[in-house]
Amino acid sequence: MKDTINITIQIADVKPLSLPNTQREDEEDIRIVEKAINTLWTRWRAQFPSQDAHVLLAMVTFRFAQLYHKYGQMVKQTNDLALDFERELDNILLDMNRFGETPEENPPAAPEPTGPKIF
Repeated sequence: MKDTINITIQIADVKPLSLPNTQREDEEDIRIVEKAINTLWTRWRAQFPSQDAHVLLAMVTFRFAQLYHKYGQMVKQTNDLALDFERELDNILLDMNRFGETPEENPPAAPEPTGPKIF
């Protein structure tokens, strides 16, 4: 079985685009993105009927670039937070070793959460 496939996508009012040699596992993501772009295109086409198609496509492009940047920043912040947590945990464990402390065999149980029960 071939690892790549040729797929065609339709974005807005642009002629269909061929995506040759696409990895099979990428097709679902491509189709989801294609649908999201066309959904926003259709909504804005109805909302701004006097706008030129090129301007609308530029607006859609800008919106997706904006989201890409926003989520990239969120990923960076999450990674930074995880690294800070890992460093702090390493420092705590190193301090415990320096003072001859070892983690308890049976640490106390975490307190029961308060608030409404979900199930």
